[in-house]
Amino acid sequence: MVRFTAVLMCLLLFAVGATGQSTSEASHIGAGVGFYTYGTHWFYYNPSGTPGLREHYPVHVFSRTQVFGYYESSSLFSLGPIGVRLRGELHLGVAGGTKEDWLPVGETISSGGSTFGAAAGVKVGYRIGSSSSVSFTPYVFPSFHFTLLNSNGKDVGTQFASRAEYQYADGWDETLYGMALGFGINIELSSIVLVPEYRFFVAGGAATDWTPAGREPADDGPAFGAFVISVGFKL
Repeated sequence: MVRFTAVLMCLLLFAVGATGQSTSEASHIGAGVGFYTYGTHWFYYNPSGTPGLREHYPVHVFSRTQVFGYYESSSLFSLGPIGVRLRGELHLGVAGGTKEDWLPVGETISSGGSTFGAAAGVKVGYRIGSSSSVSFTPYVFPSFHFTLLNSNGKDVGTQFASRAEYQYADGWDETLYGMALGFGINIELSSIVLVPEYRFFVAGGAATDWTPAGREPADDGPAFGAFVISVGFKL
């Protein structure tokens, strides 16, 4: 429902922009903050486990607040109000933890850990409502994302997650990579650009050094959803 609503709002904004003016040529640089929820899905088989309980489908849910710096180019080319730009970002996690979503009670499996990432893609925008002081450019942003998620293994829940087989207390890393899609709007003032956006994972993969019961789990598909907002200064 959230994805459908985001698509619908973007299409409506594009539709009402039929009287838009030419796209802005200014590049800008800035910083922002993103509120991310990542999910990784794994599979492993433990032949020494209890019969009937040897197949496992772990799900890890990461909540991460990330700050980032970015650069956005001027329009590479434009067709009337439609413009195409490049955008690149570097991410650093500042808060968050990890929970499991496959054992009976959804326990904490890490109280924190570092996060590093990067994103790069193409923004396709439609400039509307332009005036001498403010303009609006709704856009879509297909991009490639890479994120390294570390979990410190501290404050692991004691009901199920602390079992030695799961090795959560040792800490571990997971990486996500693949294509994401964002929907947002550039709000351009005289020298400042405000950029709120919702983005989500479309397709990709994951890898980990987590080895429950000494097994290397197979990737069963990652995901994320995020609300990000940034402030840039025109160059």
